[in-house]
Amino acid sequence: MTRIVHSYSSLKQFEQCPKQFHEVRVLKRYKQEDTDATRYGTAVHKAIEDYIMLGTPFPTEFAKFQPVVDQVLAKTKGERTCEAKLGLDDLGHTRDFFAEDAFLRGVPDLMVVNEPKKVAYIVDWKTGKSSKYADPEQLELMAVIAMCHNLAIETVRCALVFLVANDIVTADYNRGQLPALLAKWHRRGYDVQKLVDAGGPWNARPNSLCRFCPVTSCPHHPNSE
Repeated sequence: MTRIVHSYSSLKQFEQCPKQFHEVRVLKRYKQEDTDATRYGTAVHKAIEDYIMLGTPFPTEFAKFQPVVDQVLAKTKGERTCEAKLGLDDLGHTRDFFAEDAFLRGVPDLMVVNEPKKVAYIVDWKTGKSSKYADPEQLELMAVIAMCHNLAIETVRCALVFLVANDIVTADYNRGQLPALLAKWHRRGYDVQKLVDAGGPWNARPNSLCRFCPVTSCPHHPNSE
């Protein structure tokens, strides 16, 4: 039996196209290749992480993002970590990111914990040109995992920071919401796992992103094999 560890990106991939999810995540026949956009995003994230954690100056090409990062840091006081790898099991217990019994995973770009104020801040840096299709659910899962990992946190204040578009999408969550939110994300994971155990069906779901899909064997791919 193939056991799947779920993340925001994997669950969104499943909802976008079950066939792509099956080919990439379960069978591993295809790999999502990097693009110019993803390589650019990776470089920006690394520059921000080095600036925050090591004090490394921004490279010239990314210096335009420093004022926005500085504004975020000024508003988020506490213990900072970048790219923290966090995991939960299927009961909501904390687990190492790579643990065999991990069920949900998350990697917040920036997490700031202020235990005296019982608040955490989670920031996800975005390099897309528009915030039009921003999905706060990504923040919701990060907030759930953060509250499970630190019982002192009562409130999680989250933000998708669109560096290029100069826009911010925010969402706040509190511990009173945790049971319902945890159940929601576990249910989404269970629904996928049940399909994996049953062997499908893995129906293709044609959409506007088909031209970027790595599954070239799919009949809906513009370059179908």
